Amino acid sequence: MALVEYCGTRTIQNLQHGNSKSDRAYIRTDPRIVQRCVENGKHKSPADIYFSAVADDSVLAPRSTKQIRDKIYNDKRKQTRCADSNLDITSKPNNVADEVLTILKMQKNGSVIKRVEHTEGKLPNIIIYSKEQLQDMKSNCLGEGGSVVGIDRTFSLGKCFVTALSYKNQAVINRETN
Repeated sequence: MALVEYCGTRTIQNLQHGNSKSDRAYIRTDPRIVQRCVENGKHKSPADIYFSAVADDSVLAPRSTKQIRDKIYNDKRKQTRCADSNLDITSKPNNVADEVLTILKMQKNGSVIKRVEHTEGKLPNIIIYSKEQLQDMKSNCLGEGGSVVGIDRTFSLGKCFVTALSYKNQAVINRETN
């Protein structure tokens, strides 16, 4: 075990951060201070919370009402994301299982996701289309003079690979110019 005691004068040099708009030294407010102020003034406005904190102890008070407004906003946003909602697309999935769960929630809510196939050891297959797209494809591809359906199997979209179907819309007129 060792005990070390510093016997000099303590000098603190506060450097400005890169986005500083003033000549004053930047000192970060301890997040616990802002959290405590917000918790103590749950049903007050940010200005009231700020002024009461400054009146109590100006050293241990937030720098401005903006810090309190931002803290309240971020807490509400975090609470909305963490709530057990039907669809949570604001939070970032951590792994494949979270991504599949997000997709299943989207399918349950009646989105354009029509089918999800997932088997052990394989990545999930997701079939996506809207009623309008299917009707448009039927009207342009079925019957005499119907369009040929093209398939592009390996369209990379981030972590996913997309198989896209394409066809010529019969209502589009191709005119050449001289």
